Amino acid sequence: MAKLYFCNNGDIELQPETLSILSGMPRGWNVLLNARPANPGGYDREVDALIVKESAVHLIEFKFRRYPVVIDAEGYWHSGGSRMENTSRRESPQEQVLATHDAFKQWLANRGLPKFGLAPWVVLENPNPENRYGGARFGSIGMSPPERPG
Repeated sequence: MAKLYFCNNGDIELQPETLSILSGMPRGWNVLLNARPANPGGYDREVDALIVKESAVHLIEFKFRRYPVVIDAEGYWHSGGSRMENTSRRESPQEQVLATHDAFKQWLANRGLPKFGLAPWVVLENPNPENRYGGARFGSIGMSPPERPG
């Protein structure tokens, strides 16, 4: 079983099922929840989960929505008739995780830590067969970490 580390005074908003899945990750993996790497220079972004493996770190942004999620394009996510975006920066989940990825990568570089694979992910905590990416349901396309355009 993975070790879970509860950062930010243990304040998390993840579903119990999500925590169970994270704790069930392989032995030797470490999962940091709700981390906010302190970094002078404006890189203070919350990371829902960092899964640290031997040679890679997976940076995960979790989203829970009761209604189906529809992704029209990288910056246009909708659920229940409303656009999905964070309140302070007006970023879609994909834009949010990529910006957090960049900030965390810079945070690591500023400390002279060795380079390793860093993969950004958006994970929907409430699976819904009506979730769509463009015209395709999630189950009918291969999902992978978000990529930078161009």
